Amino acid sequence: MCSLAAGNGRGAELGPEPLELSDSGDDAGWEDEDADTEPAHGRQHTPCLFCDRLFASAEETFSHCKLEHQFNIDSMVHKHGLEFYGYIKLINFIRLKNPTVEYMNSIYNPVPWEKDEYLKPVLEDDLLLQFGETNLLYLL
Repeated sequence: MCSLAAGNGRGAELGPEPLELSDSGDDAGWEDEDADTEPAHGRQHTPCLFCDRLFASAEETFSHCKLEHQFNIDSMVHKHGLEFYGYIKLINFIRLKNPTVEYMNSIYNPVPWEKDEYLKPVLEDDLLLQFGETNLLYLL
């Protein structure tokens, strides 16, 4: 399941969704507003590597990247023989540098994400970095 990272899905021509106020004097309306900005059931979301869409899992993100952007993380891991840290660097490189899919798919060795600076997460709690060594082994 995905959602747009910005906006309320109503389209720019309709303008912002009106805020409904409660006559009860309690803060229930405010709680509802806060609920819209946080993922349901405490679940976090992560943005696509190449657009602003948000996803609830790494698998959903990678599926979207494959279908919509023609970027296959499995192929990238195999093509470059990436291990765990190489995978982390790859994700952070894409997040930091915002390359095009065409550029990423055209890369051959040496890869531009070899520097240790790409070990530092670009996004806090990035689900793609939490994909885990076990799941990465599935890709290998």
